Amino acid sequence: MRIPTYTAKFNPSNRVPGASIRARKSFSVAQAEIDKAAPLNAFLSEVAEISLGRYRVAEQLKLEENLLAAATQLASLENVMANDANIYSVLDGDQPRWNQQVNEIKKTLQNNIGTNLNSRLKFESKFNIAENSARTRLRKKVDAAIAARAAAAQKQAETALMSTLSSDLKMKDVDSLLSRFITTNRGNYSLDKDNKLKVTQKGQLYLNNKIKEVGTLITLEYLQERPQLGLNRTLDLLDWSADGANFAEVEGSLNEGVYYALSLMNETDRTKLLNEQFDKQATLYNKYKKAEEARDKQDEKDLKDAQETYFLINPLGEYSLRQAEIIFDKVSGLRFYDKIFDTEDGKELKIFDTFEVDENTTGRLIDFDGDGVVRGVDLQAYMALGFYQNRMTLGLSADEITKIQNFQERTLLFEGDDEMTDNMNFTVLDDTRAVGQFYELSRQERNEIETIIHSELRAAENAGKLTFELINSYRDRVFLGNRILFKNPELHYQFFEPYILTLENKSQDTKAFTLIQQLTSSYERSIGANAALLGGDDSDLLKKKIEYANLIRSRLEEFVLNTTIDNENAIKERKGSGFVRIDSTLIRNKFNELKRTYSSGFEAEIFNDFVQVFKTRIEENSRSTIAKDKFPGLFQNDLMFVDIDELNIGSSDERKAALRNLLSTAQQRLLYVKNANGSPNELKDYKQIVDLINAQLRTLGVIVE
Repeated sequence: MRIPTYTAKFNPSNRVPGASIRARKSFSVAQAEIDKAAPLNAFLSEVAEISLGRYRVAEQLKLEENLLAAATQLASLENVMANDANIYSVLDGDQPRWNQQVNEIKKTLQNNIGTNLNSRLKFESKFNIAENSARTRLRKKVDAAIAARAAAAQKQAETALMSTLSSDLKMKDVDSLLSRFITTNRGNYSLDKDNKLKVTQKGQLYLNNKIKEVGTLITLEYLQERPQLGLNRTLDLLDWSADGANFAEVEGSLNEGVYYALSLMNETDRTKLLNEQFDKQATLYNKYKKAEEARDKQDEKDLKDAQETYFLINPLGEYSLRQAEIIFDKVSGLRFYDKIFDTEDGKELKIFDTFEVDENTTGRLIDFDGDGVVRGVDLQAYMALGFYQNRMTLGLSADEITKIQNFQERTLLFEGDDEMTDNMNFTVLDDTRAVGQFYELSRQERNEIETIIHSELRAAENAGKLTFELINSYRDRVFLGNRILFKNPELHYQFFEPYILTLENKSQDTKAFTLIQQLTSSYERSIGANAALLGGDDSDLLKKKIEYANLIRSRLEEFVLNTTIDNENAIKERKGSGFVRIDSTLIRNKFNELKRTYSSGFEAEIFNDFVQVFKTRIEENSRSTIAKDKFPGLFQNDLMFVDIDELNIGSSDERKAALRNLLSTAQQRLLYVKNANGSPNELKDYKQIVDLINAQLRTLGVIVE
């Protein structure tokens, strides 16, 4: 085998190492070319970097825009669905509508972003967070709306049940109603294994409230349905309650439902209700008695008018049917008057009713021959019969009946109409015992009786038991066997006037202070004396309002106290003319007088404070550059407020006029901001100015629609 040998193909160099060679020379040339190209490469690199940055900025901007759109659309969707009529399918059910619409919003906005994976991931993450927050808020609103609807449905059911209440209910009716009340809310009861209703702890509390409500309502109806009996009924209920409210004692009575409901009530609630009603029923009874007295006076007047008309009829005269009917109505129109005529079959027949006399004649009792003419003597006869047959209900005395009878007998004898006398079956009232109570008492007898009455009343007054009911009991009290002291209401009132006025003075004092509380409380609310004005009312202004309202109240109370004392002195001195009835008209007039007396200084002071608050608020709005940029129209002449310093003007009318002009401008500015799509916070700022002006107008006594 032959070993190969290597033969060099170049000649060895005799140059020392490190000497320049051609290759190195060529590299240097290339580097020089690269160096020449460096500026261009740098430019191209910079362009690429800028392009990438622009892309990233564009993607980020697109992401932010769509996230903002997501927040806006989710907020809008939240608001719409919170007020949706079909609230139950918003977040609940097999396919909640919130999820469906949220997915549509998400899908649309994701498509807007494009295909950049990083942007889509960021969007999805932040969108999910925003959606979860919106859904959490919406859940609270939906739950509140559902609860409100449930409460409304329950209230409607309760109202329907309440409408069935009446004072004549039986025990079983009350039990049935209470059971139905329980079932108006599912949380009030549960069902046991036998499917029987079991009241929960919550239901028991609800039931206790309903027992109180039902008991109160049917008790009030029972007491108020007959004002003349309300006070006695209240006393009966108070006695029964004080003895333990044992329902077994009254079970089966006509109004057992009232007693049963009261027996179920808490003792404290029952006692409070009956005590309050005692005072109210006493007041109602007194009003009823006064109304009854007034009605009795009117009855007496009407009866006197009817009697005078009867005696003025010309027995020989002739009257048309219309004239006769008008005259006879003087009798038939009297209260408690019973109809005179009845047919054999029980049907009522009036004297002016038409009936068939024979085949050819139609007549009336008062005009039997049907000629349309009524004789005066016939008309008098029927009127006399009406007086006689209704003598007890009309309260006619024996003397009055005798006078009518004698007059009619003379008329009939003058006419020579014995048949008429027989037909009328008219007899003299001879039962003197029925009218014996009207016999006059001697002076000595009267003095003895009056002394006894005064002694009894003073003893009752000293014991705190003087009442209108006690005073009224003397009106019909019989003395000396069969006689009464007071023949009419006028005599009764004259005798008892000092006692009546004493009771009135005490009751008026209590009612007056109640009315003062109502008037001043309402006035405090109207001027903002119990709460800060909207828009920046401060504590100093609130203090001024409270001081002013308290001044009015104290002066009004002082007036009532002084009037009460003056009344007491007038009663003691028997000066009936000096007694002043403290009614609502008197108090309201005094209230208005006090307001006129003290209002001018108060109005001027609070108006100046308002001007400062208003000026500060307007200056704050004017300094806002955002407002100038977003709402340029606010700074044009039509929507600009007048110079605030010009509001420091004199009279009350001038201040009110200036405020009305301010209100008009403020309302136009608010409308402008609303139409310019102002945000809720921006609208709130401008609405507060409107509220501030309205509050000031109310303080000055101007009610703004």
